[in-house]
Amino acid sequence: LWFYLLAPALAATKSTAAALALVGALDALKFPFAYAIGQRVGGRSMGLFLALAMGFPNWSLGAVPSTWTDVVIPVTSSNPVLGLDEVVRNLTVETGATLTVLGATLNVNGTSLDVQGTIAQGGLSVVALHPPGAPTTISGGGTIGAELQIGTPSSGSETTVTLTAPLTVANNVTVSANTLVLGGNWLKTNDFFTNTTGRLEMTNSVDSLDANNVGFTGGSTNGLLSNGKLVVRGNFFQGGNAEAFWGNVSHETILPGGTVQQVTFSNPSEVDSHFGRLRYEGTFGDSLILGSDVWVFGQLLASGQRVVASSDIPLTPRILRVNGFDNSGGGQTVLANVSLYARDSWGLNFIGSLFFQSMSPNVPQLWLLGDGGTVNIGAATFTSLNPGDAGV
Repeated sequence: LWFYLLAPALAATKSTAAALALVGALDALKFPFAYAIGQRVGGRSMGLFLALAMGFPNWSLGAVPSTWTDVVIPVTSSNPVLGLDEVVRNLTVETGATLTVLGATLNVNGTSLDVQGTIAQGGLSVVALHPPGAPTTISGGGTIGAELQIGTPSSGSETTVTLTAPLTVANNVTVSANTLVLGGNWLKTNDFFTNTTGRLEMTNSVDSLDANNVGFTGGSTNGLLSNGKLVVRGNFFQGGNAEAFWGNVSHETILPGGTVQQVTFSNPSEVDSHFGRLRYEGTFGDSLILGSDVWVFGQLLASGQRVVASSDIPLTPRILRVNGFDNSGGGQTVLANVSLYARDSWGLNFIGSLFFQSMSPNVPQLWLLGDGGTVNIGAATFTSLNPGDAGV
């Protein structure tokens, strides 16, 4: 084909430069042709997208991807930019490479999202993973700047999405369907949410999820949160399924403080949603606000000066139920309009000072429930109580 195209130019001009110029002109025609085809199929926006895509030498196929395309982004001097919603099967971003999603949604409908490099974002951008009814992996150990969504299956029924390497997501992670399995890795993200039927599985002792605000309103996690650490730097909320957050005693939730944090359960109980083990690390001036009653299946660990308060003082007293307590670091634990129901299943160590403030005189402030364990009480102070008022 190229012989018949170039022969007339060579014969007429006797010039190699002229032949090369013809090649360049023919190559340039792909841009208007792509625009014309895209405009006819999907309007001006599609035409612009196809024209821009012709300039990307860095898609593995050198063309616009499709539902059945496995795309590889290599290291290149011209990083690709995706400006319209697109669907691929599997996606690999190689080490040192960058794919920018610009105000669009990139749907990955296969079983592999391999991010060794970076998926950057411009504007509100989404990487949406839709497993095809088969176990799916997120690998590579890179960074996703866009929001990561794990949504409904592209085919078949719900399955597992497993991390095979640590992952950083600069935006939010939302699991709306399927089960996200940390698989012995850490996940660092801005906010983390489950909803609808989405679930989180943490069963390895080195599993770690570190996020700002965390909300569990998805499917039941009964039996899925048996180990590892969940670090919540902002607020925590449970709703939807009554077992949306079901922590075992070996699963630890850490509230590091540094600000006012709030915890709210829609279904707090030993059989419904509850923390496994809870560690509150707030220091002087920090507060943990209870937006509801809270149940801790294991120990509540509070080693420094802490303030735990009801979100509605003085109208709504909250109940904090724990199966173990330890403030042996020597600090002060102040409960404001919060009754503490403490069972000695995992030991009760009230070694630091324990204060009850802003309490109603008509409700018990401290319940000690014997379960054959050990109770150590250093100092407990009940403020504004008169003889006959409820204390212990």
